Amino acid sequence: MRDYLLLLSLVASLVLWSCQNKPSQKPLFEPVHQDTVKKKPEAAEPTEKEELSQADKALAEVGQQKNIHIVFEKDTFSFRRDGFIKIIRDYPELNGKHIFNPDYTFEHRGRMRQDMKDDQFNCEVCRDEYYVLYAYFLMKRNGTKQFKKERCNLIAIYRDINEIFEMLAHGGTGFGHNYTRIYAYVESDISDLKENDADDYGLRRSYNIEAQKRLYINSLRQYARDEVGIDDDIIDKEEKEKRVKEIFVLIDDMGKRITTYFYLSCARSFQYKQYEK
Repeated sequence: MRDYLLLLSLVASLVLWSCQNKPSQKPLFEPVHQDTVKKKPEAAEPTEKEELSQADKALAEVGQQKNIHIVFEKDTFSFRRDGFIKIIRDYPELNGKHIFNPDYTFEHRGRMRQDMKDDQFNCEVCRDEYYVLYAYFLMKRNGTKQFKKERCNLIAIYRDINEIFEMLAHGGTGFGHNYTRIYAYVESDISDLKENDADDYGLRRSYNIEAQKRLYINSLRQYARDEVGIDDDIIDKEEKEKRVKEIFVLIDDMGKRITTYFYLSCARSFQYKQYEK
């Protein structure tokens, strides 16, 4: 009996020793502590900060000039130095890294600002100035000399279209505003051309455009004749025919300037977006 008790005691001791010295087993799931979680890398700086950087560059270029003169063909627009600097700081998107079309950019102007009560461009004439500044900064980016030919030709085409629809409507302030804003629309299209310069399926399609051009020109001619025909402000038949001939002169001038797919595409787009909404 005594031997049995000794044997039982020895077995119990061995079991206890085995439990105490059993290697620990790593749990299948461990609690995750917040300070040990690997964070995702932060996103790139927001557009607003990029625009501030671009604004600083623009301010540096102004230097100590008392007045800033912006020249487009025969038109010159002047801004006082202090006013120009304020515009760049309040509306950095004008010289921002990301360029959008002028209408979209204007509608989202000054988006960094919390209070737009002192918006400098809240009238139609003020909007014209905004478009001039848009064109000025974008032209510097596109290259003043690089696209000089395309720029001058496109301005002339858009001016012809603007005048055609002005004659059909017997004038209106909107056409006067568009006369100035055309600089911005042209520069935006030049920017598109620059981005797609090497793309044969883009704005520099190499095929013959004469058939498409003829359809476009003839369609515009027919539209002008039809509109004059129902114009109650021109009663005399001879006056109607005179007006049609005057408009056809503009259409012919525009047709001579449309020599590539780029000009044809831009002319159609500008007409439909601006005058046939």
